[in-house]
Amino acid sequence: EEVEPGYMYKDKVIRHSKVIVSQASSKSDEQQQPENDKG
Repeated sequence: EEVEPGYMYKDKVIRHSKVIVSQASSKSDEQQQPENDKG
């Protein structure tokens, strides 16, 4: 879903569009173990 449109002027981005990419997580999602960031 696009929240705010982006603007271009002469092939240059003036402002990027703001979009929603996911919904709020539920309690079951919060109980999952965090990802392992070792590397």
